Amino acid sequence: MIGIYYKEGDSRSIDCMKKLEVLFAQKSIETIILTDKTPKSFLKKIKLIIVCGGDGSVLRASKYAKELIPIVAINTGNVGFLSSYEVDNLDGLVNDILNDNLVFSKRKFMSITFNDKEFFALNDAVITKNHKIDTVSECVKMSLKIDGQFVDTYVGDGLILSTPLGSTAYAISAGGPILVPNINAYVAAPICAHSLHSRPIVFSQDSQAEIVIRTDSKECALFIDGKMEASLKPNSVVKIKASEKFASICDNSGKFFSRLSEKLNKWSNNDLLEVDHG
Repeated sequence: MIGIYYKEGDSRSIDCMKKLEVLFAQKSIETIILTDKTPKSFLKKIKLIIVCGGDGSVLRASKYAKELIPIVAINTGNVGFLSSYEVDNLDGLVNDILNDNLVFSKRKFMSITFNDKEFFALNDAVITKNHKIDTVSECVKMSLKIDGQFVDTYVGDGLILSTPLGSTAYAISAGGPILVPNINAYVAAPICAHSLHSRPIVFSQDSQAEIVIRTDSKECALFIDGKMEASLKPNSVVKIKASEKFASICDNSGKFFSRLSEKLNKWSNNDLLEVDHG
């Protein structure tokens, strides 16, 4: 059985989902549409998940990837860094599935711990201003330690902790470096730091990072892959390390740098591009 996850309310994603249902029915392949209400017992029957949407949709579907179900994405968004197929190549995708031609890369999740609760990020964890309560625009303040060693105190709009997969997302907009997918490293990228010396830092996934909200800081918010998960009061501690869990994501191009150039040029040259949250 193949699961199909799509961006609800998006006409291109809905159209893609319906076309896939027809194509698989013609091949006598059973499909199921995945939603938040899908019983977990169905996941044991699913061998592959196809995502119709942008990168945000892939991140939301990654919760199924923690169940060791591989994911292949069709780009119905704007850029689609995480996609391997475009909407005009659905027949090619179906043929590749039938001929077992899909190539998958393992992407390790980042583990984020706060108040004894563990979260998992495929792209990034972001600590930033809590705009829900922020009526006056002020900097937030936090300190970063890596393996117990003090790194820096950041005063600004926040801090991004990014995986290699997420290095081409929010982190690149904050001036962070691009990490190749197979490098075992994370990026700590300050957001609009009120400092001349605060710069992005690359550190090993074998390390453990700790972010402490300073006592003189405003309340912050913790975002995991773009979704707010917790409010962080002064003295709150967030811990970051590599998880043993991973996502298997289809990457049929195998040409990271040419794909990167293509996507970044498409992203930056389209003056009418709207921000795609998938």
